[in-house]
Amino acid sequence: MTKNQINIARVIYDAYPHADLLPIDPEKDCRSLQTLLAKVTTETIGDGLFTFLVVEIVEGGEGNMDGAIRVMERVREDVESVLQALYDAIEQNEKQDVNHMKLYEVQATEYNGEQQYSQTKLVAARNAKHASQIARDYFRQWYDDSDDLQDHNTDNPDEFEFICGCVRLRIKSVQNTTLDKWIRTQIELHSIAELPDDLRKPAITRSADKLLEACKVLTSYTMDLLYKLDDQVNIADIEEIQQAKDAIARYTSAAANQL
Repeated sequence: MTKNQINIARVIYDAYPHADLLPIDPEKDCRSLQTLLAKVTTETIGDGLFTFLVVEIVEGGEGNMDGAIRVMERVREDVESVLQALYDAIEQNEKQDVNHMKLYEVQATEYNGEQQYSQTKLVAARNAKHASQIARDYFRQWYDDSDDLQDHNTDNPDEFEFICGCVRLRIKSVQNTTLDKWIRTQIELHSIAELPDDLRKPAITRSADKLLEACKVLTSYTMDLLYKLDDQVNIADIEEIQQAKDAIARYTSAAANQL
């Protein structure tokens, strides 16, 4: 059989995905391209793509195999062009989403059966829903029980069990914030509530050296706390810390020059 004698209608039908679900009798309706064309154009078969392919092959491909191949190659190029445009649109949208990232503070509570602890995580996300998903992924890996992967999820997507259920952690809230606001909150939360008695003595005000040492201790303590906040803070970005360090350095240098 030559290529001009091939039953193109049957080739199309047999190759089309799930063609057996179409209201088409291959023995009757696929005897030729003309009978298949009459079927898809005079009746509703519920598949626009199949109808389109048949019409294009008959009208644009002149009903022969060379023409059918030429038409399908053109259709493939057109479809690939549209598909690429869709991919490009998604990529562009994701870039815009990145440019519009916001900071969210995720608050969680950890309970070990005896005590309750507060956990916080600062995440950059497109919206609150995205932030929640990032937080779930983060807290899902909070503990490493063993070498074997274990399911830590409970019925609540924001609640997790670790170490055979001995520890339970639950996400309580996801709130939009700013880096400055978050840093100030953390400093207030982790700073010393009241100064030690030694720093309240009047003598300390008459001793510049002791006052300098006290400032060094407080500055070092604050910096150490910030470093422990899950590496989420860049010390160089906190103006108050840098001012304190510069003041201490200038005083130390001046004192050394007087010796």
